[in-house]
Amino acid sequence: MAAVRSYDLELRGIGLKPHCRKQDISVGRSCIFLARLAICFVGVLCFSVIAHAGGYKLGSQDKLKIRIVEWQVVEGTFLEWPAVSGEYSVDTIGMLSLPFVGQLAVTGKTTAEVAEVIRAKLQQKFGLAEKPEASVELIEYRPVFVAGDVREPGSFPYSPDLTVLKAVTLAGGTSIISKQRTERELINARGKLDVLGNERLYLLVKRARLQSEVRGEKEISLPEEIAQRAKYLAVKADEQA
Repeated sequence: MAAVRSYDLELRGIGLKPHCRKQDISVGRSCIFLARLAICFVGVLCFSVIAHAGGYKLGSQDKLKIRIVEWQVVEGTFLEWPAVSGEYSVDTIGMLSLPFVGQLAVTGKTTAEVAEVIRAKLQQKFGLAEKPEASVELIEYRPVFVAGDVREPGSFPYSPDLTVLKAVTLAGGTSIISKQRTERELINARGKLDVLGNERLYLLVKRARLQSEVRGEKEISLPEEIAQRAKYLAVKADEQA
């Protein structure tokens, strides 16, 4: 029963209906494997969704390249701001520290949003008539962490086209031990399912016998959906006796 419950919980945990009927056992191995895979790497999926929902959202450990320039009307040229321009990393609490700008909370913002904040801060800081131009380029994504039944769990660089299967590949693929355990649990689950099926059979017929007794009937009236099944008829004979 523990194996069946474990299997149910694994599937329910990712929003799937558990398949505990005997006719579905043939796909049990695939279901358990996919359930575990999805649970282990749900973080990768969430990361991918965030990265593509309205643009990549910055977070801790992202590395940025920032360039600030100001248009000089008289000279007709752009003046670079080397004191601010450069490469920066988002710290562990999601803050970006820039000279003259200070600390900016950038978690959940896009590079375009951060660039606009930097422009406004610099204009206010130096009392400029116009905002300077700012470009914020993401040069290195924060890593993703792969754990669970893989050969080499750990952190790996993220890329926009990263999927669960690609993350598993980066981690060396699934372990042989995991596959063997899945097969063993499947065999145990099949045995438990047979036992539970027989118990259910007996209880259905027993309930039908008690209901017939309450109605004062001499014969057991089985529900229509089970009345013609050979196994139920054998148990019915015992209950009738």
